[in-house]
Amino acid sequence: MVECGAEVCGVRKFFDAFYRFRVAVGFGAAVLLAGGAGIEVYAVRGARVPDWYMHLAMWGLLGIYLYFALKSWFLSRKVRTVMLMTLTEVLSIFWMVILAGKISPETILVANRVAEREALPILYLPMGMLGLLVLVCMAGTVSALVSLRPLR
Repeated sequence: MVECGAEVCGVRKFFDAFYRFRVAVGFGAAVLLAGGAGIEVYAVRGARVPDWYMHLAMWGLLGIYLYFALKSWFLSRKVRTVMLMTLTEVLSIFWMVILAGKISPETILVANRVAEREALPILYLPMGMLGLLVLVCMAGTVSALVSLRPLR
């Protein structure tokens, strides 16, 4: 049996507890994703962004990857969980960068006319929700990594 220092055991206990409460964590992650999607799609649709459905499609894609990541986490498929959580983190960070560019006003083409779209500071809210989702996914990734058994 390998002995560990107090700090290492404390970290391991934290992630073990995180893994035990994965249903509640998964529900929280799904609520963050759904809430961010609802706010963001409502905001861009209200601002008459012509390609609002692309925003909806991206949230749907994030939802699909989160679903499969959580499913593999619930079924204790640790390697698959690490891969899917990491992919969800990368896609979420990518979408946060895209949303950051949509906050300031911009010129858009609507019905063959050039128009000015107003600023969308409300997009900070879904970006923050995505940031929390990334943190939850990172903790899920680490908890799956910590619980991996070394090969013998």
